[in-house]
Amino acid sequence: MDVQETTAAYRDAFAELASPACIHDPYPFMRWLREHDPVHRAASGLYLLSRHADIYWAFKATGDAFRGPAPGELARYFPRAATSLSLNLLASTLAMKDPPTHTRLRRLISRDFTMRQIDNLRPSIARIVAARLDGMAPALERGETVDLHREFALALPMLVFAELFGMPQDDMFGLTAGIGAILEGLSPHASDPQLAAADAASARVQAYFGDLVQRKRTDPRHDIVSMLVGAHDDDADTLSDAELIGMLWGMLLGGFTTTAATIDHAVLAMLAYPEQRHWLQGDAAGVKAFVEEVLRCDAPAMFSSIPRIAQRDIELGGVVIPKNADVRVLIAAGNRDPDAFPDPDRFDPARFYGTSPGISTDGKIMLSFGHGIHFCLGAQLARVQLAESLPRIQARFPTLALAEQPTREPSAFLRTFRALPVRLHAQGEAEMRVVVDPDLCGTTGQCVLTLPGTFRQRETDGVAETLVATVPQALHTAVRLAASQCPVEAIRVIDSNTGDDERARADHAPFPAKAKRHASKEQRNQEDTMGRFEGKVAVVTGAGAGIGKACALAIAREGGRLVVADIDGSAASACTAQIAAEAGHALALAMDIADAPAVAALFETAERHFGGVDLLVNNASAMHLTPRDRAILDLDVAVWDQTMATNLRGTLLCCRQAIPRMIARGGGAIVNMSSCQGLSGDTALTSYAASKAAMNMLSASLATQYGHAQIRCNAVAPGLIMTERLLAKLDECMQRHLRRHQLLPHVGRPEDVAALVAFLLSDDAAFITGQVVCIDGGMLAHVPTYADGGNSRAVGPAGDTGKAAPEPR
Repeated sequence: MDVQETTAAYRDAFAELASPACIHDPYPFMRWLREHDPVHRAASGLYLLSRHADIYWAFKATGDAFRGPAPGELARYFPRAATSLSLNLLASTLAMKDPPTHTRLRRLISRDFTMRQIDNLRPSIARIVAARLDGMAPALERGETVDLHREFALALPMLVFAELFGMPQDDMFGLTAGIGAILEGLSPHASDPQLAAADAASARVQAYFGDLVQRKRTDPRHDIVSMLVGAHDDDADTLSDAELIGMLWGMLLGGFTTTAATIDHAVLAMLAYPEQRHWLQGDAAGVKAFVEEVLRCDAPAMFSSIPRIAQRDIELGGVVIPKNADVRVLIAAGNRDPDAFPDPDRFDPARFYGTSPGISTDGKIMLSFGHGIHFCLGAQLARVQLAESLPRIQARFPTLALAEQPTREPSAFLRTFRALPVRLHAQGEAEMRVVVDPDLCGTTGQCVLTLPGTFRQRETDGVAETLVATVPQALHTAVRLAASQCPVEAIRVIDSNTGDDERARADHAPFPAKAKRHASKEQRNQEDTMGRFEGKVAVVTGAGAGIGKACALAIAREGGRLVVADIDGSAASACTAQIAAEAGHALALAMDIADAPAVAALFETAERHFGGVDLLVNNASAMHLTPRDRAILDLDVAVWDQTMATNLRGTLLCCRQAIPRMIARGGGAIVNMSSCQGLSGDTALTSYAASKAAMNMLSASLATQYGHAQIRCNAVAPGLIMTERLLAKLDECMQRHLRRHQLLPHVGRPEDVAALVAFLLSDDAAFITGQVVCIDGGMLAHVPTYADGGNSRAVGPAGDTGKAAPEPR
């Protein structure tokens, strides 16, 4: 958009900033505004300042020349404030208060929200960054495109805020889903539908924080909310619940979306200016300089949404701003004012090297966090997240490149993103050829499933063929992976740096045996099994306790990253806490496995945070219904329906979500937790036994239907396993009775089942699928005895075939 086009089309600055041209690139219009209308009066009567000197003065003059709107005049500046929850919450935030109220609130908060305490979060932030990059790595290394905005830039501040507030991670993900809607509703030109959407989202946030405050009051921890709830033991003054909830609402709005946008802009700067990446490879001062220049060049909040009310007539640049006028500042324009920053459109971290945060070598203030009494409390938190992220991204993915142009949100207020697709650029590989040996191809179709645009199967015999003579560079990594995974080694990759003679010989050379892939069982058994699930992502349902929890811990201890799901959210969180304490990576999710939207959200969470799904353990079961699960004539059909919904429908829903994601990652493994009762029947538990029998057949069907896609599915059928839940249901007499009908004296434990599940999920069981594997101590060797509840003659524990001893009274 050139100056002539801007001048001709210009009517109102806020409307212009919302135009598609400004969404793409707002800076030409901002330049025109600074030069031709620096004190702009919008159609709504708002004034907009765009020069650095004016904005800096307005920030400093807040509390003197400017004030926030008084409660009684709120409706004047926000006509819909009387009915809008979001606008009333905005009015309660620290940014809308004037001294002495502002001074009091700022004092109470700043004692806990200090630079030192934020710096104490660095290890946690570094751990979260590493986990997010680990989650992205497998897909990138396969040559796939990854949405960095979703997988990293959005996720990092959400997880950091969860840590800061002492909240479960999944609660934070749900809470932040509506932040964009709230911010759009707070724009000066928001429509009624936008404001209604903002109010609905604000109501959810307000209700959650109200409950969180009460929880922290009764069970305080080492988090910012617990500290603010009691601010302070040595201070007679405290925050009211309404003040604290409004404060948390404002902190979430001000620090989540904006931080995500800045991370996105920082990565774009790394890709656009590779000559400046050296700032991220040296000392902390260099990283700080890079971060400050990103914040200057692309302020995430284009203008301030907070009204500054003129307390008197004010003249700026020959324009008189009348008393009581609402004045806003165009932060992004001030950051690119050449009077403050020479050559402002050039990305140059040197202008901030060796200085205090936010101050250039010329002594000019970067405006993105404001200035004066309303300087952003979360500035240090945002800077730490950027400083911990950027060097690690650069070191982990030095060949990162844009896969396609990023997609921006159509917002005049926030310069944020919908998607930032990236990939790894294969340096030094200008050309790659790939051929398939038709005599070796086993028609498994794995290469076609992983790279359908590169490979296809002949219709006549199903043998693989290549669709392209030369493979595009973006697919080089994926082609190499397909070649390494071919079970008969039929794919041959020929690089461009191979000489012509060698390439000719290679076309006819025998395919090399892959010794590691086909290593003997004896060799593999000698290797340390720790790390069998390195790089793998698992979903485990019913993982809050018992067998499910044992499975989750076993996978995490061997390097897997997990999403732990359970209908009891606190139990799921306790499981992930134990995993974290053992240096593992896991997320907790409270959900009903029979709820299709909840199941979809479960797997979207796994994909968003870890990049996909490789392993699935369907352990969730309707055990709470077993006391009501009776013989057929006495059975309540509602119990049947509920049992089938959890045990069978839930398993089906999870498999339907997992399988496409496993195909995208080249295969996977599923274990469905069945039961011995699914093989023998039961005298009372009709619904339970029938659902587990159906689960066995479902497992066999999945194995049959998706084996060609390298997806294995097995069922595990435990017998008597002494979980805490079962112990609570069985009296001592019945425990002894059931033990007597096992061939082995050992009583099964959840860890025994977990060991079997881990084996079936691992590559050690690569040739096992479609099986129902019993782990029952030999109980099914006495099927009649087990099935009739012990009414038949039993073999004694020492092999005695006589009559079983009577139960003690």
